[in-house]
Amino acid sequence: MLESIREQGGEMPESVPDQDELMQIPEVREHLEKPKSDMDAIPNAGKKAERVAEIKHKTEEFGRSNLDPEHTGLALKLGDKIGRMRKLSIQRVRAEIWAAAIIHVIARLNFLFDPENDVLLL
Repeated sequence: MLESIREQGGEMPESVPDQDELMQIPEVREHLEKPKSDMDAIPNAGKKAERVAEIKHKTEEFGRSNLDPEHTGLALKLGDKIGRMRKLSIQRVRAEIWAAAIIHVIARLNFLFDPENDVLLL
């Protein structure tokens, strides 16, 4: 990169600015002060996080009574992934519907409706 600056006849900076000097530039300060978390950047993130926690609670409650720990863990992991998706509006439908859908997906993918399976979900 330095060679390309020299080839173009550009001047080399005398010194690199330190962090205090960079923070004086409004664009740099604005960029550095942006939220680091995805949930911080999402409008109504607090409500969404509460909704995800409610869905995970219902999923875990069902999983403790009807599933083994492995399938319960998979369901909770899927709930986390759905909660991070921006395209899905997790706040529109009742939490029970979301929890049931998550359990249904895990059950179908792991053949839990198959009577020949060790863990049967009816």
